[in-house]
Amino acid sequence: MDSSESGHWKKLSAEAAFLDISDYARPLAHKVVAVLRDRPISVLTVTSGFLVVGLAAAIFIMEGSYTGWLAAIVLIQIKNLLDAVDGSLARARNTPSRIGRFYDSFCDFIVGAGLFSALGYLLSHDIGFAAVPIALAAFVSVLLQNSLYCYHTVAHRLATGGDTTSQLDERDSADDKSDWRLRFLYRAYVLIYSWQDEIAALTDTSSGVARRPAGFLVALSLLGLGTQLLGLCLFLAAAQPVLYLWFVLGPMNLYALALITWRRHSTREEGN
Repeated sequence: MDSSESGHWKKLSAEAAFLDISDYARPLAHKVVAVLRDRPISVLTVTSGFLVVGLAAAIFIMEGSYTGWLAAIVLIQIKNLLDAVDGSLARARNTPSRIGRFYDSFCDFIVGAGLFSALGYLLSHDIGFAAVPIALAAFVSVLLQNSLYCYHTVAHRLATGGDTTSQLDERDSADDKSDWRLRFLYRAYVLIYSWQDEIAALTDTSSGVARRPAGFLVALSLLGLGTQLLGLCLFLAAAQPVLYLWFVLGPMNLYALALITWRRHSTREEGN
């Protein structure tokens, strides 16, 4: 496959691209796509694969042994790889779809709920039922952090002629909902994510489609799903998975607030 073909696999043009730290699995994903592109494996099957692998990782985390945590690390990284493969495979086949877009987000939510439930289960051994609100707060924090990342990267992508499968406000979608799968996934997305998208938009004084500075996007990519999962893997490798909950609630929330402040300050300066 030549470079001109591989360019279609990317969400952004070379001119608008930035170092997305959370997307570290993408180069390997492209190699997998080269193998799968002409094989009878659907994009939705790949997405379903990362759902199964991610939930299996949650089970290994709950098992509570270091061996299980090492297995979870491997499975989480496989999940991360497959999560990069599905979109790239759709673009390589020139078949991006709204069903695939919403199914990917739905599966990400289910996997995240499973992983944080597993961490809450481990924490409950020490503090009992109080682990439930802590794990829930950490999960919501991760959702909001990732939504902030998605909001700005989608806005940048739309402003620079990149992939248009995702929109800033999916509630305004004009998709044909005659397919029951699309209707279900769309409604699930609106229920799960629309309030997060609205909060992300409210944090940005220049809300809307516009190019973002590369430096800001690089810093923001630490809030992406890939780096969040990598962070969990590091805590699992250190045999301290429960500490990841406190890391999300403390340092990562403060980091997200710092990025919001940076963005608001820089847009005010641009407007002067």
